[in-house]
Amino acid sequence: MTVIVFGTVLPWLLLALLTWLGYQLLRQNGRLLLRLESIEKRLAHRPEAKGREAGGLPVGTPAPDFELPDLTGVRHQLSEFRDQNVLLIFFDPKCGFCTKMAPDLAGLPAAGGGDRAVPVVVSTGDAQENRKLVEQYGIRCLVLLQQEREVASKFRAQGTPVGYRIDGAGRIASELTVGAEALLQLAASIAPRPNEVGKKLGDQRLGPSTNGSAAHGGKNGSLAPKSPEPQRAEGRHCRARFPPAAP
Repeated sequence: MTVIVFGTVLPWLLLALLTWLGYQLLRQNGRLLLRLESIEKRLAHRPEAKGREAGGLPVGTPAPDFELPDLTGVRHQLSEFRDQNVLLIFFDPKCGFCTKMAPDLAGLPAAGGGDRAVPVVVSTGDAQENRKLVEQYGIRCLVLLQQEREVASKFRAQGTPVGYRIDGAGRIASELTVGAEALLQLAASIAPRPNEVGKKLGDQRLGPSTNGSAAHGGKNGSLAPKSPEPQRAEGRHCRARFPPAAP
């Protein structure tokens, strides 16, 4: 009799257990789906903001003002380079991609010339650490030192090495360029004719920009460079977070 009762009740107990387990799995699945949906909604608002940051400053706009000291403490401004093309490079001695770029950076003429832009490096970190790297690789161009990436944030330069070409009128003349190879190509890009400058960049004027020059020879008097296609080199620069630009 006991065996008959046990044999009758046991299947129902097993069925009840399986039903309960199935309910719990469905409940957990529902929670996971709700969490995923919530995460997707939060992420949906991020791509647009990131895209604006990654795009850098628009071509043709005035380069932001800044003033920084070089590695000897002498302060420089971008206005010192008026009538010259400038290759502005954001650099970090602790970034492996930057140190790999250092030998090629040392090969750039410090004074530019012709269609070549004058290289100006805006670095971060300790002055002694930067001086050691400059001496090690024989870098001849001007190296300026920012404290907390305050200048990089103004240029929307999120990482290193990245940079822009700036024309003789102090306007942004290229898209934000990422990676050593793309930056070195940008240094030698060709400047357009005067009528092309007017068509592409308009008659905008630069306010009192700040950057600078050390012992960099004379002005080359070259025109604004032709704006190249946006340069992106994924996996060839160090990402960084910057504080918001000062108003």
